[in-house]
Amino acid sequence: MTMNIKQHSLVGIALFSACAFSAGSALAGARIWDNTISTCTTTNCSSLTIPGTVTNPASNNDPFVIEVFASASQCVRLDVTSSLQGVDLETTVTAPNGSVYRNDDGSGGGVGVNPVVKINGTPSAGWYTVSINQYAGSASYADFVLMYGRYNLNNANCSSATVPAFAASAAMKMESMNEPVLTPGVGTVSAPE
Repeated sequence: MTMNIKQHSLVGIALFSACAFSAGSALAGARIWDNTISTCTTTNCSSLTIPGTVTNPASNNDPFVIEVFASASQCVRLDVTSSLQGVDLETTVTAPNGSVYRNDDGSGGGVGVNPVVKINGTPSAGWYTVSINQYAGSASYADFVLMYGRYNLNNANCSSATVPAFAASAAMKMESMNEPVLTPGVGTVSAPE
């Protein structure tokens, strides 16, 4: 059976579309967007519940990694509320401007306490990379529950905020302010806030 050029083109377009759709779907799964900005003040109120797993295939370290959205100058709380296997976890969050926030033992301290990162005054609008792993980077298996919430600046959910382990320079902040911002759910590019 022979195909003409038109049939070859249609087959090529169908294969390209299938590949593009599957790649787009995979990328979309890693980005989580809380579409509410709440003013409630009880712990983890109006937050999204995200179950996750840290794995250790072939004794390799495989952290849980997602991206969450925040606008500039908000309170963002990322709270691991349980680790079902009792693994001591750590959360590391990298802001779009390069600032890094880390927490191992929650706001209360102590060994084995679940991590919570509270960013009061998010440095820029965009996607924040969240990595959760065993606190020392050891290969471990752990199922856990992560609560992600966006709140107004200075909200009680960000009291005793996490201090960045590395804060981006003022020059980097100024540079990122000049870049356009794509807001999830809106689909348009706008000037920075």
